[in-house]
Amino acid sequence: MARAKVVAFAISAVYAAVSGSLLSLANGYITTDTAGFMHSVEMVTMAVLGGTTTFYGGIVGSLILTALPQVLTIVSEYEHIVLGAVMVATMVAMRRGLVPALGDLTHRLRSCGRSK
Repeated sequence: MARAKVVAFAISAVYAAVSGSLLSLANGYITTDTAGFMHSVEMVTMAVLGGTTTFYGGIVGSLILTALPQVLTIVSEYEHIVLGAVMVATMVAMRRGLVPALGDLTHRLRSCGRSK
């Protein structure tokens, strides 16, 4: 199991290095603002929101955290308040993340359907 974790970490490091190289190539330059503290916080929030224990958790979290501010432009005055409230409510109600919580819900619904 430890070997698999090391291999997964090495593969993810290769992907990160390649994507960083492509980003600097596309932009023509790279600065420290590209990977600042708030960018790191945003990435961790995406993973935690979707669920860190599943493969699709980070993908779902990034989709939601990218799309939600666009949807909330309807209430532009309260956009940050609503976004923060939705994120806090999701993280409090679904401690393991959105994807595992939805998986548990579908499992419960299927087991209720079989018992009848």
